[in-house]
Amino acid sequence: MNKIKKLSVLLFVCLLVVTITGCESQAEKKERIMKEYATTYFNNHLIGIQKPDNVEIATVQVSIEMLKQVNELKGEEQYDISKLFGCKNDSYVEMTIDTENQNIEKYDFHLTCE
Repeated sequence: MNKIKKLSVLLFVCLLVVTITGCESQAEKKERIMKEYATTYFNNHLIGIQKPDNVEIATVQVSIEMLKQVNELKGEEQYDISKLFGCKNDSYVEMTIDTENQNIEKYDFHLTCE
């Protein structure tokens, strides 16, 4: 009987750990989706834009409204806006870009979601 209790406690702890570490909050999920969409948008539409002289770092904003406009134009990529349900159209991701190599250095999320 003692082995059964130990096994039950061990199983419970394992399930608890998996549940805690494996769960992603809705906000984190929407940030992850916006990061993916904003990166794709940047790579397909903004990369290679000429930088002003003496500017090493630039910021670029990609909003849900911008993603919707691409969908309306029926471009190559289609963004599944339903994954961002509950977020306002003016929600956006601000990306910090290293203009020398066109790499995205940082993401700042400004999502207004229910």
